Amino acid sequence: MGERRAYTVRIDEDLHDYADEVSDKTNLAKVDVLDEALRRLQEASTISEDGQFLVDDYGSLGGNAGRDRLSEVLENQCEIMEMLRGTPPGSDEDVPKTKSQPDPEDDGSGDNLSTKSSNKPVPVGENDGKPPEVAETEETMASVSGDMHHDVCIDPETVAEIHTRKSDIVAHTKGDLLPALRGMINYRLEHDVLFDACVDWDEIESMITSELGLSEQTARNYRKDMVREGLIRPHPSEDNRIVGDDAYDEVLCKAASVDHPSEVAHEGIYPDDVRGFISWALRQQDWDEGGVYVDEDAWAIDVWQIIRETVEKILKTKSSSRRVSESMTADEQMRGAAHVVNKLAVLLSEVTDIEPFGVTTCAIRAIEFKSTSDIGDEWYEMWAETVVEIESTIYGGDGDEDDVDMNEVVEVLDGVDQTSTEDEIRKARAEYFLEHHPDQGGDGYDEEYQLVVDAGSALGD
Repeated sequence: MGERRAYTVRIDEDLHDYADEVSDKTNLAKVDVLDEALRRLQEASTISEDGQFLVDDYGSLGGNAGRDRLSEVLENQCEIMEMLRGTPPGSDEDVPKTKSQPDPEDDGSGDNLSTKSSNKPVPVGENDGKPPEVAETEETMASVSGDMHHDVCIDPETVAEIHTRKSDIVAHTKGDLLPALRGMINYRLEHDVLFDACVDWDEIESMITSELGLSEQTARNYRKDMVREGLIRPHPSEDNRIVGDDAYDEVLCKAASVDHPSEVAHEGIYPDDVRGFISWALRQQDWDEGGVYVDEDAWAIDVWQIIRETVEKILKTKSSSRRVSESMTADEQMRGAAHVVNKLAVLLSEVTDIEPFGVTTCAIRAIEFKSTSDIGDEWYEMWAETVVEIESTIYGGDGDEDDVDMNEVVEVLDGVDQTSTEDEIRKARAEYFLEHHPDQGGDGYDEEYQLVVDAGSALGD
């Protein structure tokens, strides 16, 4: 087919995914789908000597030429899909949006050229006989275009009545559909359809395939986009930054005190995954909970619970380098868990703007104590200050922090009164949190606890 042009990108995997999807949902063989796709894309593509299918990167052409050429290729793909469904190219016949129908504008990667709607809102009442609620929902979807973190609620059942490929208002792009998905999540949280901020991915995928009418392949790609945009956050046990292969190698090396996994001795005694390095330290939080968070605050709270429980478990574990049978030493267990804590603290800092230094330092120092009697005031004070800083941030106040009566605060705290200095009150406040936090058996989060939390603002913390 001639010499390969410059600026090409490989799309062999996406093409095969696309062909598999069409073949599964039609009576055509995969080879027939590939033949038709190759014929349509022949002028703009090459096939490498090793049989890989490549297509020119038209974005490199500059100006509008690249977009125009790529649009032409995509139009050809739309015609292919219409032909495979038995709909003549260019026909106005509507194709119902169902889970069993492939999306003609989805090439299997879930990527669309534009992330911004170019359609102008049409006033309600001028919507070609559409039901008022549908017209209004279209306008709402258009109004949040490009805003991934809005708090607008959008009824998923109404969205299901909108054909986004033919809408005059909503563009069939991620720039419009991802914010719409955020709105549908907001609606279901508001109406208690989603009972928890941490849900199974299947619930989100159902909205993508059923309400937005996209394919399952596109839904999988949307998950990556939603994580990247911060619309959802995976539970740490499903986050590759914590449990991926690279993360596992880091944790393994820290546990074994080596620089590279190839240097690890005693093969077979270490866990096969990150879970084995931290689950031993958790009491209340189930590491295997899984799921995705649709609320950032709920994610931050659960991540902090894992961090806190792990650090305090490390503190209570007696340091030992003695190996019993074919198992990790206590020191190896603690070093592995401490490194997981460090990685979690880094993730938490991205949301709370709290530096991970305090958490990491406390976790590492906790390993050094041979027994609880060796733990000095310095460690307790540092940990208490870290706890206060993080919990004041993630649990927040009730909005009346500036109106906190410090006389009421000192009545709650031990060892201080109205004549105490701010530093003395801070120390007493830190000790209060250590004693009354729910993980320590305290009631927590009641009116008194909230008063002490809110005092942080008055103290300048």
